Amino acid sequence: MYTNSVELLDGMYLVLYLAGPAVIGIEYTTELEAFELQELTDTHFRWESIKKFLYLAYASSSSIFTFDIFSGVTLERVFFLDYCVGTLAFGMSYMIMDFFIKQYTRKLDTSESLNPLLRGVSFGILCQTVLWALLNSLSLADSLRFMSTNFRDLPSWMDCSFVTENRTCISDKDVLFLRLSFLWSVFSTLLVVFCLLISAHTLIVIAFYQLMDLRDLNFAQDHSMKRMNEMFSVGLIGVYDFGAISPYTMVDTTVLIFGTVSTILALARSLIMRVLYLSLSRCVKISIAVTPHYFLFVLLPLSAEFTDLHNLYTMYVYVYMTVVLTPGLVMMMLTVTKLLHNEIPSVKSIYITGVLCFLGFSLSIPLSMMPPTKMRVLLIGHRLCTCYLGSFKTLLVMWVYGVKNFCTDVQFWLGFKPTKLWRWLWCMLPVLFLVSLLTGHNNNLCI
Repeated sequence: MYTNSVELLDGMYLVLYLAGPAVIGIEYTTELEAFELQELTDTHFRWESIKKFLYLAYASSSSIFTFDIFSGVTLERVFFLDYCVGTLAFGMSYMIMDFFIKQYTRKLDTSESLNPLLRGVSFGILCQTVLWALLNSLSLADSLRFMSTNFRDLPSWMDCSFVTENRTCISDKDVLFLRLSFLWSVFSTLLVVFCLLISAHTLIVIAFYQLMDLRDLNFAQDHSMKRMNEMFSVGLIGVYDFGAISPYTMVDTTVLIFGTVSTILALARSLIMRVLYLSLSRCVKISIAVTPHYFLFVLLPLSAEFTDLHNLYTMYVYVYMTVVLTPGLVMMMLTVTKLLHNEIPSVKSIYITGVLCFLGFSLSIPLSMMPPTKMRVLLIGHRLCTCYLGSFKTLLVMWVYGVKNFCTDVQFWLGFKPTKLWRWLWCMLPVLFLVSLLTGHNNNLCI
């Protein structure tokens, strides 16, 4: 079956559904529906939409806790192989399910027509996302504070008087800020890795072998789950595209690309921090304990005195956190505002945004004054709640709605039948989440 459309008056189209020479049906459609129909007839693999998803997903997954995953400098050691298995079994399968539902329904999860249990889970996810935004705002404030106090002089390569000519306007359809944030994280990481290969090639080989060391694997499994959950927004609102991504984009392809890119960049950042730690430990004997900010804001000011590229390291870490955390917080705030506006349509979005900003500022003051022990308890509660919310959401979708019905919707909307691997993971994902919670040790896997 194929379609043909003829434009009529006032932006209306006459759409003919044809099968061979016979006309099966005639209907009138608006210009928007004709555009969606044209998108449906196009190829599903849309590189522009995949890039936008990559920017959005990278912004939503960026936090102080996903900056360094594999270095083993802190007590929370995550092994690369263990993380990759958990990413495929938990993170990617959950993100494919969550993002497909958003793209298929084109609605957020607070609609009155939803299952009441799913609606309740959605409001719990909303609350945890607001808390996560507050915790990330504290990290952003700390990165600005330590960056301002740590810079003594600027490196020579920052003094540039080059001015571009023939500037062109950038389309507002592109997510410019998120794109710049992603490109900054990629190229800054590659730049520092390149500098390490030149100046510290011996240390970088040692650090790489230490990252791939599989000793004490059971100890690392306690922490791999929470790093993976934060990377793929399990139990959080996650990626909401605000209409910027085609609803017919192949979600499995986009999530696989994001998972690959984010894992490679995380490995590169951990390699940088491991080399920095090895260089520092030659001069200073340090004992590092797990804190809400990990080692980041304690190690770097010390190491700046013992490395030749201390300004480059400082610029990379603190500016990286500033540039990456800012768009993530903006996106979370906009998504929460959209959710609340759907629930309270009589209140304008600008008022909701103002109230949320005021509450965020007010609540961040007592949070910043909390002792480390209470902050750690707050993080434990947040991670436990998000893990339970993610498991219950998957349970409601896959066991109440049905895996077969979900796969049928995927095939109907995207034109491909999900593989047996994805179907098995979707079916067993609630069980895997709950088993991980019950069988973990050292305050269990998701804490």
